[in-house]
Amino acid sequence: MINTNNVTHILIDDHINYIKINNSNRQTVEDIFALFSEITQSASVNKMPLILIDTNGVNELPIRYMIQRAEKWEKEQIHIIPTRTAVLYNSNNLLRFGVNMLIKKFSKYGS
Repeated sequence: MINTNNVTHILIDDHINYIKINNSNRQTVEDIFALFSEITQSASVNKMPLILIDTNGVNELPIRYMIQRAEKWEKEQIHIIPTRTAVLYNSNNLLRFGVNMLIKKFSKYGS
């Protein structure tokens, strides 16, 4: 598990990956994608990873950098497994745009 000042990862009931975003900077984005790699690489063949991302308390992440990093992460992966992901965030149009862009981008890997 990766726990930094930027991101906290807690495994709930052995199958829900709760990720709390604590800061809004580029290193936070790097930590998020490091967690995604760890979660997908350690996933059981029989269980789809469940991910709950909590951004409450963080005004906005660097959206442009997050999208660029998502594209880089996608290219680095040999196989991207389907996940179920929920994002909790304050009503913020820029963050909503970033989340929707990422959902659209990765929705092709599973339903």
